[in-house]
Amino acid sequence: MKNYLPILLLLTLIYSASLGQKQYDNWYFGRYRAMKFTNSGVVPITGSPLISAENCSSISDSSGNLLFFTNGEFIWDRNHNLMPNGLGLLGWGDVQQGVLIVPLPYNNNVYYVFTIGNPTGPYTKELRYSVVDMTLNNLLGDVSQKNILLDVDVTEKLTATLHANGQDFWIVEHPFTSNKFKSFLLNSNGLDTIPVTSLAGLNPSTISFTGGIKISNNGCWLISTIRSPISGKLELFHFDNNTGIVSGNAFLNFSNPYGLEFSPNSNRFYVSRNATSPIFQFDLTAGNDSLILQSGIPISDTIQGVTLSMQLAPDNKIYFVTASDSTIGAIRQPDLLGFNCDVNEYEIYFTDTISSNSSSLPNLFNLLYTGTLTCSPQTNIDFVEPENLSISFPNPFTNQLTFQMFKNEPTTVSLYNSLSQLIFQIPFTKSVAINTEHLAKGIYFYNLRSNNATLKTGKVVKQ
Repeated sequence: MKNYLPILLLLTLIYSASLGQKQYDNWYFGRYRAMKFTNSGVVPITGSPLISAENCSSISDSSGNLLFFTNGEFIWDRNHNLMPNGLGLLGWGDVQQGVLIVPLPYNNNVYYVFTIGNPTGPYTKELRYSVVDMTLNNLLGDVSQKNILLDVDVTEKLTATLHANGQDFWIVEHPFTSNKFKSFLLNSNGLDTIPVTSLAGLNPSTISFTGGIKISNNGCWLISTIRSPISGKLELFHFDNNTGIVSGNAFLNFSNPYGLEFSPNSNRFYVSRNATSPIFQFDLTAGNDSLILQSGIPISDTIQGVTLSMQLAPDNKIYFVTASDSTIGAIRQPDLLGFNCDVNEYEIYFTDTISSNSSSLPNLFNLLYTGTLTCSPQTNIDFVEPENLSISFPNPFTNQLTFQMFKNEPTTVSLYNSLSQLIFQIPFTKSVAINTEHLAKGIYFYNLRSNNATLKTGKVVKQ
């Protein structure tokens, strides 16, 4: 039998090389406004046809040549013309993360465009996707599939991340009426429309459907905001980029959160407010989840107006929308702590009198990331019991580990060692007592799932 492994490895290397690092060299946003990233700096561009109050996204090829851009309702090609079938997408312009472009793995010609519909209109909060095929329309691209329904009653939260294998993608969204996260896998076979569902965090329907989510470059952290002047929240989670599972329940009261972004090295994250307030930096190396949220410090006390959307760029700066309609700001050294991160609210100037900013910059994710995507076992997670759920077991334990649920429903418990290796996986209802005499002393991690959703995760110690 022939060994095809070297051929497969070669194809993977060829595909990875073809991706390059320039797919985000062209940003289209606001009203008639764009920015091009070059080796000599950022060039502000005006005269684009795009008009968007919030949602926008754009994609280029591996050499940095613009392919297309969209506001969730229309798709324009690289010549700024509407694609023939690029009208009538059921997205809505006034949704914070209302559109997202994700390439089909191992294919340089096919792109999925995810959209979120009008929050109050006939397509209320619906998540849909369309497919752009760049081999059509004389290689200018056209929409081969359009407005395929994926989920209903979602919030404004929509992002993606590289899978742990470095090739596939997770598309992550949040329903409105529950504390669920849904992760959809996109691989070379296409989109899996059955999501991985996690129960974690707060129920946004009690506060607001507005807000955003971002996943760190290394695919291990997820931050989420719930936008409200009085009851705003900032949530911190752990993301498993191998399984698509979101875990954790740590949150911070944070009024009017809007922009959110991670530093390139995934050690910091930043949150802005839709109010006259500085940008805050949080230190992901501060300790457990509660300590991380307590680590927030203002790093832009000279900014006098609101700060809106934030987006990490190919030059490793985080750009943000300022109160000034003629400038785009930047965090120049976002990996550095405190004021060393160097905030400049006048990084990019637009001198024309026609174009203008809106609330958002393009909705992008870690497509360009080439570092490690392996998340180390999380030993610092703070967990809060989800509503109507309680469990009991001895912790630390010795020769027996008992899981007792106060909900009478089929449940599966999985136990992992500190190397994330599965020790056992046992289905039960109500309670189960497990003989652990054979287990070595140390830290273990458990995961309780029911109806394909994570109920609770945590750690136990054998003495």
